Amino acid sequence: MLKRILNFLIFSNIYVAIPVSFLVFQSTQINNVPFNFALLLFVYSSTLLVYNYHRTQGLNNILKSDLSLRILWAIDNIRLLKTLVVLSFIVSLASAIFIAGKMVYLIPIGLLTLGYVVPFIKVGKRFFRLRDIPGIKATLIAISVSYVTCVIPLIGQSEPGQIGLQFIERVFFILAITIPFDIRDLKFDGHSNLKTLPIILGVKKSKIVAVVLVWFSIGLSCLIDVQYSNELVVLYAKIASAFITSAIILKSNENSSEYYYSFLVEGTMIIQTLLIVAALTL
Repeated sequence: MLKRILNFLIFSNIYVAIPVSFLVFQSTQINNVPFNFALLLFVYSSTLLVYNYHRTQGLNNILKSDLSLRILWAIDNIRLLKTLVVLSFIVSLASAIFIAGKMVYLIPIGLLTLGYVVPFIKVGKRFFRLRDIPGIKATLIAISVSYVTCVIPLIGQSEPGQIGLQFIERVFFILAITIPFDIRDLKFDGHSNLKTLPIILGVKKSKIVAVVLVWFSIGLSCLIDVQYSNELVVLYAKIASAFITSAIILKSNENSSEYYYSFLVEGTMIIQTLLIVAALTL
């Protein structure tokens, strides 16, 4: 029973959208920005929408050799996924009404997200998505998530330079924890002719790159703290989360379970946020 519940939360992407929402809350807490529930709801529902839309569309191109537990669950619950797509779309529209002033800033990332899941680049007789460009899949995800969780909550609330640095810092962190998912999908991406970092560099080198990116984000955190006199406890919390994140990344491999990736790798966003909130509270 517990396993069925966990599978439902993970494979329906209901859980997946939670860590992303935590990053929105983290950004507001670090910068003393008023909490905006409508924005949080919009980010959660739109993340759920994108993930499930991408999943329902991608099922048509799955090979029998790539029928993982996640894919088999999606096939068996395709109606549920399509229902979640419709519901999350409705909630996204409803919550967008309350953050209308920010919507214009979401247009670029909306187009980027659309290009990620919808084939629009024509080469010969075939159409390709942005994610089909060699080596760009993880970068697109990192930019999209960082923009929505860092730039959007802080627009009009913090200095542009500070927002820019925090955005780049967030990109490094998200890119680092996205690489393990490319390791997980190594077999599937190989069959799809998708050139991800693990396919290009190999698993070991990709994990090293991911860890280096984690600590690049810490280096940027130091710069931000010096430049804008932020509270040092935030930096200490991020350093603690960097050690935890690095260990989780190094432990990951293509045979790690779905629970490892969902609750640990994606959970690093929750861990970092909780450590920062705890540090600011104490």
